[in-house]
Amino acid sequence: MKIKPRMSNSFTRTLRSLLREPSLSLSALALLTLGLTVCTMGASLLTGFGLHPTPFDDASRLVEIWGSSAEGRERGALSYAEVEALQQAPVSGITAFAGHRSIVAILPDRTETVASASVDGKLFSALGARLVAGRAFTREERPQGGAEVCVISQALWRRVFSGEGFAPGRALRVDGRDRVVLGLAAEGFGFPEASTELWFPVEQGPFAALLTGDSRSFGAVARLDEGTTVSSLDQALAAIMSARSAGLGHELRRSAWVEPLRDAYLRPVEGPLALLGAGMLVVLIATLFNLALVQGLRSALRRRSTAIRLALGAGRWTLLAAAAREASVLAIVAALLAWPLGRTVLHRLTESTGLDGVSPGIVFEPLWLLPGSLGVWLVLLALAAPKVRIGTSFGSWLRGGEGLGLAPWRRIATLQVGLSVVLIFAALSFFTAYRELSRIELGFDPAGLYASEIVLPRARYPAEETDPSTWVHNHQAVRAMLEEVRARPGLAATTLGMVHPTSDGWTRPYRVPGGSPDAGPPRIRVRVVADRYFEVVGLPVLEGRGIEAGDVMGALPVAVINASAKRELFGTEDPLGRSLEVMGMDRRVVGVVGDVPFLGLDQPHVPAVYTSYFQTPTGWFFLITRAGAGAGVGVMQEEAEAALQAVDPGLSLPRFREVSERLTRSLTFYRSALVLAVWTAAAIVILALLGVYGLMRASVFSWRREMAVRAALGGSRSRVVGLALERSATVFLGGAALGGGLVVVGVRLLRTWVEMEAVGPLPLALATILAACVCLLPTLGPLLRLWRLDPAEVLRS
Repeated sequence: MKIKPRMSNSFTRTLRSLLREPSLSLSALALLTLGLTVCTMGASLLTGFGLHPTPFDDASRLVEIWGSSAEGRERGALSYAEVEALQQAPVSGITAFAGHRSIVAILPDRTETVASASVDGKLFSALGARLVAGRAFTREERPQGGAEVCVISQALWRRVFSGEGFAPGRALRVDGRDRVVLGLAAEGFGFPEASTELWFPVEQGPFAALLTGDSRSFGAVARLDEGTTVSSLDQALAAIMSARSAGLGHELRRSAWVEPLRDAYLRPVEGPLALLGAGMLVVLIATLFNLALVQGLRSALRRRSTAIRLALGAGRWTLLAAAAREASVLAIVAALLAWPLGRTVLHRLTESTGLDGVSPGIVFEPLWLLPGSLGVWLVLLALAAPKVRIGTSFGSWLRGGEGLGLAPWRRIATLQVGLSVVLIFAALSFFTAYRELSRIELGFDPAGLYASEIVLPRARYPAEETDPSTWVHNHQAVRAMLEEVRARPGLAATTLGMVHPTSDGWTRPYRVPGGSPDAGPPRIRVRVVADRYFEVVGLPVLEGRGIEAGDVMGALPVAVINASAKRELFGTEDPLGRSLEVMGMDRRVVGVVGDVPFLGLDQPHVPAVYTSYFQTPTGWFFLITRAGAGAGVGVMQEEAEAALQAVDPGLSLPRFREVSERLTRSLTFYRSALVLAVWTAAAIVILALLGVYGLMRASVFSWRREMAVRAALGGSRSRVVGLALERSATVFLGGAALGGGLVVVGVRLLRTWVEMEAVGPLPLALATILAACVCLLPTLGPLLRLWRLDPAEVLRS
């Protein structure tokens, strides 16, 4: 009967005790909330990503297989015929896949574009994927009635069928056609992208027409057998590819590229994940130090009441129980605040850094708040226990023992101000780099520019590097395809090339007759394009002319160089009319065009030479077109494919992709680093605010007797406050000096590993001023308290 009133009274006393120093209680609550948020986010990342970086069984034995040039310099897609040839290798289950997008009918009046893939039926068993309902498809499967089949994710099933239980045979409307759902993939499974939710048999997907040709649109995945290593498999696959392309010219020879699947999953997020982990660790350590300072100050401010309670007969266990109740209230409130805060911050961080695209299973796990809250309670109790046990007797209080031992806390606050300078500088630097990269002149107009790679079947389009007669046949066919495409509505602005503006191209040795042998790099980027290429992509011709329709076999071999090649190969000389030997031909330089950052926005421009597609042995090309106003990509796709099939009914056109995609990926690291730097800097600045506030409050508490004596002896209030501020200035000046030194030393170390500019005085000064100004804000409250100090009252106490 008396339990509830007793609990109510205890709770009321606890609240009163916390509200006795509201600013310190709020500081402790803010620190606890931040610490709980960071710990729970870290645990959620560990369980959702660190312990299960890929959703596949025994992922260490899975590898991805791609094609590459004979030199092995660049990774690319495989043709389906190449995947089948690679199945001769001593490894089980080499399986083809091709990722794409599909339009799914969610409701009668609503559709959704989802990540999908065309795969071999044995892909699920090769990856160790578990279907929670139904079954996977087989290679030849086509149910009675002609409907095609698919496997979908559980999340997609819930969205389409409103959460109904799985029923085999339900139809899903995909790209305007019905597909029978055979099975549901387990939560978290996604391949080739983590966000993939829909899988077709490769024979029934949009790439079905490419199974019999040489179009390179596929990747492959395999599971290593016991005793097989990545290196040995790489050698075996390279030998197969080399033997398969032995009769082709050097330009068309092929090799294989093998990469552990785990590495492929982790590579895009290794940098952001490391930065995120380091930031969380720094924030957590700073939080614990600040919490110790604030709790120490709260205990010091209560020394008088604690000593009186002990003198009146209160036991130390009673005081410890009161501290435990306060810790419980603070821990519970902090957990309630950390739940929505952590969920929001983790979502924003994973979304902006790309972690959610790699592992959709990364979600804020509120269950981790339970052990986190228990840990917070124990930390608070551990911080309170020594204050109850040591130096709190009535006699020690009467002797005036009020020393708080602030020296270590001053050093901690100085370190936090220094860290604030470093992280604000990092955030400013990443912001500047991101802004500069975003403003880089691309050299061409990417708006509405699309490209699709077409590989000509070798059976009908042989191309021997040493037999020019085969070049002429291919050139005539490709010319007919190009003109047919240009004649279609909306496709007049079309060209082609073995590259597009943002693809790397390849490098070849070259020689400038009569030039200095030391001029320029040993190799040059070669970019093979057709007429009107520069016009269509919007790349300006600075001197001379571009590639024209008359630059064909039998005509004078020509070359167009970029501005970087002109500068490095010819210096101040006029390059027009000069000879340039490259790809086995002496070519006449007829023009100079602008530079394009085709290696990435964060990479420097490199020398490149453009040659005529119709003067080069080739077996493939990129069809490049610019969409007109209001033109849809789907209509362009249909018209271009129809044009190609009017010349060769056996050809198909892979989906058009925006050429700017690759350049935007150059910004991913800088965008992720900027977001993480901003979040970490914000957390450290908040901690610095709380730490400086606690330190100033403790300092004012320690100085109050000295300041009261000075005021009683005639010192003005402004002089007293100025003296306190002068004593505290060491924290700001020391922190600024420490932060500036760390920035200078850190940048010098980084410059030994990566190319970056030296520290400029302006960003460093700006970061220092911002950190100092922000950290000065929490001193206003304690200084105002000192201004209002009543010397007589302090001296009487």
